[in-house]
Amino acid sequence: MPEPVRSLAARYPRLRRASVLILVGGALAVWVSLKPHIPHDHPVAYRFDPGPGDVTGLEVVWTRADSPADEPVGGSRYQWSPGTAPTEVRATVRGPDGDYSVELTVHAGESRRLTTSRTALGDQITRVRAPVPASASPLPANSPSP
Repeated sequence: MPEPVRSLAARYPRLRRASVLILVGGALAVWVSLKPHIPHDHPVAYRFDPGPGDVTGLEVVWTRADSPADEPVGGSRYQWSPGTAPTEVRATVRGPDGDYSVELTVHAGESRRLTTSRTALGDQITRVRAPVPASASPLPANSPSP
């Protein structure tokens, strides 16, 4: 009587274990290579320089460094009563890892200041300096921050 045909996995149990490890390793390699290109939330902090003073608003526009300037990936707008703006504004930006151009407009009274800078979004919190218009009066050094 002929012997029944056994599968390769039945004949070589180590091959079965190795194939599972190769499959898991391949999936992990694909994930690691694709992760930076998948949009996700990045923590950012906008810090008023030299301080919030009489800042009344902040407008932010994020654009990928390698895309046209008219294609922003995100943005936000904040408003406060004079003298109540925090020293630092924390937010999130959704997008893939990489280099970005960030355009900030800081409003203080009747003045405003537009600045543009380049920064990279990654796994760590990104800190962005937000220069306050020269006519804005900063808080005295010994007064508490609102």
